[in-house]
Amino acid sequence: MNKFIGSVVLFFVLSISFAQEKEDEKKLFFGLKAGFNVSSVSNIEKASSKVSYHIGGFAEFSIADRFSLQPEIVYSCQGVDVSNGTYNFNYVNIPIMAKFYATPSLSFEAGPQIGFLVEAKVKPTVGGSYDVKEFFKTNDIGVNFGTSYDVDENIDITLRYNLGLSQLQKELEVGEKAAKNSAFQLSVGYRF
Repeated sequence: MNKFIGSVVLFFVLSISFAQEKEDEKKLFFGLKAGFNVSSVSNIEKASSKVSYHIGGFAEFSIADRFSLQPEIVYSCQGVDVSNGTYNFNYVNIPIMAKFYATPSLSFEAGPQIGFLVEAKVKPTVGGSYDVKEFFKTNDIGVNFGTSYDVDENIDITLRYNLGLSQLQKELEVGEKAAKNSAFQLSVGYRF
């Protein structure tokens, strides 16, 4: 975990250094974001979406007139509801979004994401919850697509879809299909 945190800090420092070298022609913003998830997991019978939340921070720096990069660190509660309970998967996600500004206020974004599993629990409809992290992979790879609208110079609203690309289970049983994450996210961001 310390190597991971060190890598993230190094990435942000390098991003800031690059952005500050071109300060006269580029912009750099830092901010916080929070919002709701509507998440699901594919290939699970009788499953329905789970509503939860995410919270994190971001840095955005322009790389051209209408283009910017936005790396983020987001704690995201995901999972799926099933007929006999709920699967709860909590991740620290690191998306790196490429943003195209169609207008000064409206942008479209896409980019890869890696997630690090922090907690995996099953909560049956009756009884307590059970730790099942040992049965799931610690990393989750996905890709994000979305759009963002700047309400003013400090506040933005983002709608994003995360498509999971990697298998969640460590091992598949005979006849079992790979389960993959997916989530719609609605966020409000505040730039400093």
